[in-house]
Amino acid sequence: MIIDTHTHIDIYQGEIISPEKRLENLKRDMKEAGVNKAIILTDIEAKSKVLKEEEISSLIEKEKDIFLAGTIKVTNYTQKDLDKLDRLLREKKIIAIKLYPGYEEFYPYEKKCDKIYNLCEKYNIPAIFHLGDTLENKKPIKYAHPIYVDEVAVKRPNMKIVMAHCGNPWIEDTMLIISRHPNVYADISGLFFGPAKQPLTKYLAEKIKMIVAWCGNADKLLFGTDWPCNEQLKQMKSMNENIKFVKSLKLSKEDEEKIFYKNAEKVFRI
Repeated sequence: MIIDTHTHIDIYQGEIISPEKRLENLKRDMKEAGVNKAIILTDIEAKSKVLKEEEISSLIEKEKDIFLAGTIKVTNYTQKDLDKLDRLLREKKIIAIKLYPGYEEFYPYEKKCDKIYNLCEKYNIPAIFHLGDTLENKKPIKYAHPIYVDEVAVKRPNMKIVMAHCGNPWIEDTMLIISRHPNVYADISGLFFGPAKQPLTKYLAEKIKMIVAWCGNADKLLFGTDWPCNEQLKQMKSMNENIKFVKSLKLSKEDEEKIFYKNAEKVFRI
C-alpha cells in the first residue's frame, strides 16, 4: 500500500491540458508506480487560473481513492470563503486545508489564521503548510521557515499539522518541531527534481534518516511526491523516483510502511 499525500493537478507550466486529462495522467502514473491512494492539494490563485475546490471535487467525485485538500487566501479571505470551506468539510468534499505562508507573506502564528484553524479542529482535519523553498524569489522566504509552526503547535495541541516538503532546506528545524509535538507531521514531497540517484538526493536521504534516528522511528513522516513536479520539467516520473528514494533509505519494514501509508491513514483518516 502506498498513499501519495501531496499531488497537484494545476501545475503544468503553460501546457494547455484539460482538467480531465490531468486527472487521467495522475491515475496513469499512480497505476504505473503502484500508488493506491492520492491527495490532491488545491493551489492558491496566482497569475494563471487554478482549479477551485468545487471543480476538483466534481472531477474526482467517482474516484474512491483520490481525495482533496482545500485552501484559502489567508491574507484577504472573507466570511464567505470560510463558509465555503465549512460547507466543503461538512459535505466531506475536502479532508485537509493547505496554506501557503511563503507565497502569501504571513506567519502561521498570526491571528488572522485563527478562524481557519478553528475549522481544522472542528472537523478534526490537518492544516498543511507549504514550508521551505518556494518557486519564486520576489517575496521574503522568512515566512516559510518551519520554526514558526512551533508556536501554532503549542497553542493548538489538538490540531493536526503537516509540514510540507520537510521545510527543506531547514530539515533539521522541521525535525525538532515534529519531535516536540505529538500533533505535528512532515511530508517528504518535492525534496528533489530528477532521478533519485544524484548527489543532492544522497544528501537528502541522510537528512531523512537523521529524522528517523532522532525521533526513534518514522511515526512522523508522510510519503508525498509533489506530482507532477518532475513531469512538468520533462524529467523522471516523480512517483517512481520518490518511491525509489524511500526504499534507498533502507529502513525497517515497519518504518517504511509507516511512511508509505500507515501514518497517512492516521493523519487523514483515509
